Amino acid sequence: MDKPFVTFIVQNRNYGQYLPQCLNSILSLNELEQVKYEIIGLDAGSADDSRVVYIKMLDGFLDVAGMNQAEALNTALRKARGRYIAWINSDDYYLPNFLDAHLRTFMLTDNPYENEFSVVCSNYLISKEDGSIPFPFSLCPWIFRTRSRSLRKRVVKCGGSIDTLKKRNIIGQPSTLIRTDWLRKVGGWNENLTYAIDYDLWFRLAQVSYFVHVSQTTAVYRVHGENLGVRNFNEQEKEAEGVRSWFADATLKPMFTLEDILFKR
Repeated sequence: MDKPFVTFIVQNRNYGQYLPQCLNSILSLNELEQVKYEIIGLDAGSADDSRVVYIKMLDGFLDVAGMNQAEALNTALRKARGRYIAWINSDDYYLPNFLDAHLRTFMLTDNPYENEFSVVCSNYLISKEDGSIPFPFSLCPWIFRTRSRSLRKRVVKCGGSIDTLKKRNIIGQPSTLIRTDWLRKVGGWNENLTYAIDYDLWFRLAQVSYFVHVSQTTAVYRVHGENLGVRNFNEQEKEAEGVRSWFADATLKPMFTLEDILFKR
């Protein structure tokens, strides 16, 4: 049996201080020896030592200076050879169980929905800039600012309904594994968007394919002053509201849990 092939796409711009931890989190994943993999490092014109880190750790990178996030990701998508894509920003990182938690769902034998799954998603933690982790996030996190600009936690009980996506982004981007063929079928990332490219992608995939949520925690999202969404919070929220309006009347396929799939086998 052929080993599953995973393409890791790493996005970076001026995050040289975080990039080694991100790349090392890929290289130290449990089960990595059980898969074929490639890492496509993207660099959007960094002025720090990011490119030195890429050359040292990966022997190279794709120079995507002048492209927006979606254009850069679609460039990587065209080059990707893996059956599955894991997409992470370089200030975030994986926990050791990332591959096992996601691939075991895609690899279930006698799965009645096997070819209709596009995304397996899981939980993630949120960390402060120094890497300390004050609280875990469930499947349905979002970050909002108080007047004092402090970060707070919200945990929403989705009840397995992906229709909650119409209210807020319930999928954590770093804790997802995506089928490459489905990603290509829906046209990749929307190059007309700046901030809500993940949110828009989930809607387009959920219209034509199934998501599965596994209850493990598999990644860490780092919050700091240079996060694009933190620096431009109001613009991000405005763009996300536009995405919600586009898909307000869309019919979305259900989100399963791993237990649902095991029961239906």
